[in-house]
Amino acid sequence: MNNLLNQLESVDWFGNCGKEIGENPNMVYASNWKDAVKISGQVSWENTQLNARNAMTKYLSEMHKTEFQQWNNISKIVKTKYLPVILSKIEKYAQEQQLKLEFIHSVRWDLHSAFMERFYEPLGHGCNFYANLLEIYKAGHFPCGWDGDWPKGKLVIF
Repeated sequence: MNNLLNQLESVDWFGNCGKEIGENPNMVYASNWKDAVKISGQVSWENTQLNARNAMTKYLSEMHKTEFQQWNNISKIVKTKYLPVILSKIEKYAQEQQLKLEFIHSVRWDLHSAFMERFYEPLGHGCNFYANLLEIYKAGHFPCGWDGDWPKGKLVIF
């Protein structure tokens, strides 16, 4: 997880928001920050985020019960050791851009879930939703929604 933290520390957070990544049939674009933050607070996006994380925790609880019992301990480490380093940058950006609290909550959830996904990756859960979101963040964008019923559909980014 230290490698992931090192990667995230060098990210130009949201430096490419508003610019297209390129043609990708699996993505649609929010047009501005106001729309992106609004979309990120929608129940449909929150349900998508939950469903993706639940797919991983379901697998872990069924296939690796002993390891899964460490979830809360690992989560606490992520929240206290890893997230504060990155969230300080996110919160500063949000304040400068006058973005709503929902923005920070959405990013925090994604980052926490990505760290958890990475930690449990050796157990073969096969879930990569949050790893894919991290690639969007690393490219300087904000993944903010889902168009359709997950896992079918398209990722909404700004």
